[in-house]
Amino acid sequence: IQNHIDFFVQRNKVRLLEYLCNCHDDLSVKVAEKNNFHFTDIRITFDLNIATDYEINKSLSFAFGLANNSHLLELKELTKYMYKDSRYFFDGNFPIEKINDFYSQWIEKAVLGTFDHECYCLYDGSIPIAFCTIRYNKVHAAHIGLFGVHEDYSGQGLGKFLLNNVFNKLAAANIKKVFVVTQGRNYPAQRLYQSVGFKTFSTELWYHKWMN
Repeated sequence: IQNHIDFFVQRNKVRLLEYLCNCHDDLSVKVAEKNNFHFTDIRITFDLNIATDYEINKSLSFAFGLANNSHLLELKELTKYMYKDSRYFFDGNFPIEKINDFYSQWIEKAVLGTFDHECYCLYDGSIPIAFCTIRYNKVHAAHIGLFGVHEDYSGQGLGKFLLNNVFNKLAAANIKKVFVVTQGRNYPAQRLYQSVGFKTFSTELWYHKWMN
């Protein structure tokens, strides 16, 4: 298999190989290390069975709703430097501008429905201060893509407030299960997801290998 990979890399002038493996598969880990892959991240997937009605904190006055084109500039600015726990930052070979552009394009595609299908937000007045993108599949399940809260609004319970609002929307759309992925080094995200009922579904390891 490694010979086929090497041939593909040379023929297509691949600069970076990304390898995701099950953390319980000892052989896969040894293969990665033997072939000079660099460990970059722990990928934790959580899942949650959607209930029928989630309690919304009435003391929080922030508006909740779908983002539209008029919110793109604020949302793209909001994603800047937000994902410093990602493997792209940890890798050390990606320019910061390219990483920011990656997440900026992701949230734009979610608002436009061309990658993730929707982007729900909390608003302070008309300005989005937290967001959650959603992608649906064909078996009554959904996946959270990007999730974030403006640092100036942290510590107010807005993460849970946003998620519970999103869960009510998913329940109304007959979604039975939702998945979310986060990084092993992102403890705040893990604690948030666990606090609203998510359970660990799988744990995987990301490796990168840059070609000289």
